Amino acid sequence: MKRILTSLIVAFMLVFSAQQLSAQSAGMSPQRLPLIEHEMFDNGNMNFIVVDLLIDNLMQPGDNCQFLYKKGKITFQGKKLPANMEQKYQSRMNEFFAKKGITSEGMYAVNVENVTMNKVLDPASSFRKATQNTTQGKEGGTILTTPKF
Repeated sequence: MKRILTSLIVAFMLVFSAQQLSAQSAGMSPQRLPLIEHEMFDNGNMNFIVVDLLIDNLMQPGDNCQFLYKKGKITFQGKKLPANMEQKYQSRMNEFFAKKGITSEGMYAVNVENVTMNKVLDPASSFRKATQNTTQGKEGGTILTTPKF
């Protein structure tokens, strides 16, 4: 019995180690997410917010993302964020709007289906290369939206 248990533990450790090495060699290290987020932010890619949501564990790989910033109010997946998170994301959105030279009175919408780590980690993916559509809102301000992926 002890021998079987030892064999199972060794087998599990080998499989787990192989998966870790495979993920690291494919560049799927979670430590890369903040670097990717900053790069996307600096490049004006509004999907940076999706990476922030992944970093903060507000969503998981494979989830859909519906993020809306409208006149300082934020909803994620149709719900308000907790106060501390809302403040963090409002601050980040204000930084993004200032960088783009856009008033924070605008609207910002991100709708991405099935956010996979491959989309996030691949520099050539449409997610990482996304541009936004800019229109003037009826009530003033700018409306930014990402294309569907």
